[in-house]
Amino acid sequence: MKVDMEIQLIEREQAAQESQKTLTERELALDRLADRESALEELQKTQEALRHSERRLNAIIQSAMDAIITVDEQGRVLIFNAAAERMFGYAACEVTGGAMERFIPQRFRASHSAHVLRFSTTGASSRNGDAGRDLGSAGQW
Repeated sequence: MKVDMEIQLIEREQAAQESQKTLTERELALDRLADRESALEELQKTQEALRHSERRLNAIIQSAMDAIITVDEQGRVLIFNAAAERMFGYAACEVTGGAMERFIPQRFRASHSAHVLRFSTTGASSRNGDAGRDLGSAGQW
């Protein structure tokens, strides 16, 4: 009888240990889930902040009095603001995805291409002193 009681006691202790182990594993799983939910909430907040920032930047670009044209690494137009539309006489939808080169007067294309190549390899721009340089009007190209 004493041996049976000891066996039962050992079995109960083992069962309690297994229950504690299972409980600990479940608590860890819940903690990981809470961490994931927190990370997801943080990601959603960051994404919303990014969308807000993009809308704000777009509003600034579109309301600028100066023409703003942005291009990708291949020289394709990504952004063509309202002032650029007025200056060059094209709607943004007509030029987006097209070559920026069409807006560079022929006489400046070689130096512009060299500048773009230099900028893409070094990240340095020599254009700071070029502010205000007259590139001609759209009708002279």
